[in-house]
Amino acid sequence: MTAESSMVGATKVAVLLAAGTLIVGCSTMHGQPHLGGYVDDASISARIKSEMAADKNVDLASITVETTSGTVLLSGFARGPVEKQTAESIAVKIKGVSRVKNEMALRP
Repeated sequence: MTAESSMVGATKVAVLLAAGTLIVGCSTMHGQPHLGGYVDDASISARIKSEMAADKNVDLASITVETTSGTVLLSGFARGPVEKQTAESIAVKIKGVSRVKNEMALRP
């Protein structure tokens, strides 16, 4: 390996690192969560769904769980007020949840 090819390789690495830093910095500057935030939100949603699936009072197939920056949005349809409240109670208890917005509609 020549000194010139080493320099070109080092330059490419430096450019890639700078571009990666710029991309991460820009997403954070615009109020978007960083990659760790996306992973945490996905983990929160997965834990909520797991708990709901284990609860006989909740029909997970009718509920959508979305998490953004620790705020959980529950949507879909509940069979009644007990199911709606149970789903919310499960979400509130999960570590990392800062707020729950329960927009589930009651089935007629």
